[in-house]
Amino acid sequence: MTRTVSLLALSVAVVGCGAEGTKAITSGSTDTSVEVDEDAPIIEHEPIDSAQPIDQAVSIVATVTDELSGIDTVAVVYKRSDAADWTTSSLTETDAEAGTWSGEIPGSEVNGSNIFYFLAAIDTSGNEGFYPRDGEANPVGFRVNPDG
Repeated sequence: MTRTVSLLALSVAVVGCGAEGTKAITSGSTDTSVEVDEDAPIIEHEPIDSAQPIDQAVSIVATVTDELSGIDTVAVVYKRSDAADWTTSSLTETDAEAGTWSGEIPGSEVNGSNIFYFLAAIDTSGNEGFYPRDGEANPVGFRVNPDG
């Protein structure tokens, strides 16, 4: 039995592939597919949970990956508990193979009683991810030790 299928019906088929939310668009007349990255980068980070010495830089290290795109920008966004505005400091890729990025909260900013921060990453497709997942709405923080 021979079955005839219209090329119009096969012209565009969207099929799931890989991570949730990722799509492959396949043309029925060719064997090529274009993957569209709709997923945010994944940020892994061990939060600073101990008191930090006053006026000393705090190192921030994160592993940032994206299944389909490269990583464009990674930053730590921070503020003192008594500050109204957030400050951003870029992280630098230190190990491309492992996806490691590092930077710091400058020592001049490590004063007051508590520092709140979150990490933000943007992939080359423009998708933005945060650690913790809610970013500014639910930052992590650490206490500043005034005794140094």
